[in-house]
Amino acid sequence: DINVPFGKISILGGNNLTSLPESFGNLTNLKSLNLQNNELTSLPDSFSNLTNLEYLEFNQSMNTINIKKRLSNFLKNGQFTKLNMIYFNGLNILDELKCDQFKDLDIETDCSLNNKDEDDDKYISPINLGPLEKNKTIKLTTDGYCYSTEDIRSLISTLTAQGKNISAFTSPMTREKIHNDDIPKLNCAKQGIMEFGAVGGKKRKSYKTTRKSNKSKKGKNIKKHTKKHTKKHAKKHAKKYTKKYTKKHAKKYTKKTYKKIYKKIK
Repeated sequence: DINVPFGKISILGGNNLTSLPESFGNLTNLKSLNLQNNELTSLPDSFSNLTNLEYLEFNQSMNTINIKKRLSNFLKNGQFTKLNMIYFNGLNILDELKCDQFKDLDIETDCSLNNKDEDDDKYISPINLGPLEKNKTIKLTTDGYCYSTEDIRSLISTLTAQGKNISAFTSPMTREKIHNDDIPKLNCAKQGIMEFGAVGGKKRKSYKTTRKSNKSKKGKNIKKHTKKHTKKHAKKHAKKYTKKYTKKHAKKYTKKTYKKIYKKIK
């Protein structure tokens, strides 16, 4: 059921479609498209012509990886500027797909100029000096440096705590005002969707945090050991002292008693 003249809605869900024809891109007035319960493996090149599309919905029954990758490429190339919702299994993944374009960073190539540690032959984040990891690294156009997404998220949190928004962000290295191209990247890092599996997943511990944590842990162990040793020593000393005192007291008391008895007899 396609209602194209008014561009209001198009429902193709539940038709077990395996593909869409190239001519599908001629439906340029399309605003809403439901592709649920179909068996599509990809989207045609002409799909990018649907420039008025505002709402798209699909689900797990399709080849999810290919469909997501295709949509991500369309968004990367500046298509679908009016699209504000892409629902997948009931969740709006539009922001996630927009952030995909920043995930394919080649650390060895893109971060070699400013982030390579010549001594260790590693690529490090300039903030905490921890290693840069694939899919957890962001490169700022502002200063040309690569940062771990956790470092950037931490800086944004500090900025937010001061009542400022991302547009007030400055380069940690050069203190330059953030370039407009970097604002979408910072938004992705802030939402925690720069990293695969980051949403609802476990965060990577930074080098600095881990070191601090180990130091704290070590301190607790020393304190615990000292307390245990002191308690043990005090108990041993008290036992020894009590035994010694009791023996001495008993001996003295016995000697005194014998003297009294001897006097009475005498």
